[in-house]
Amino acid sequence: MSLTGTAVSRRRPKAGAGGVANNLPDLAGSLPALRRMLDEDRRFRLDQLSELVAEEASAARRSETGPVEDLDASADSARSEVSAVIAAGARRALAEIDAALERMRTGRYGWCDHCHGAIDLRRLMALPHAGMCMECQRREEIATVRESVRV
Repeated sequence: MSLTGTAVSRRRPKAGAGGVANNLPDLAGSLPALRRMLDEDRRFRLDQLSELVAEEASAARRSETGPVEDLDASADSARSEVSAVIAAGARRALAEIDAALERMRTGRYGWCDHCHGAIDLRRLMALPHAGMCMECQRREEIATVRESVRV
């Protein structure tokens, strides 16, 4: 059954050759490209985190070398806050990538973590780390927004 078609299997996948569900020939053919995309994004995120750590260490050394002007200290503080937000996002993305790679290893890649239906191949090509189908992702986002409004 094609992931790009309208009918989607709702049962838990059975691992086939290479850990790929037998009823997903489109996904099976796309797995090498999806794996390369995940590996490339993983390397990017690791490099990004390394650079952020190096920048933070450099800023710390600058502040230890002598008196710092108020404007310089303020700019360093702002850069540090931005770096912390970027690093948190990179760590979150890295966790999603690692989870997707684990799903590939266990034959669960391409199946929604919530409803266990197939994830559309177009979604995976756009977001290879996606662990939910569009419908479950929408529900999750709506629930998150509702929860944040209640707080």
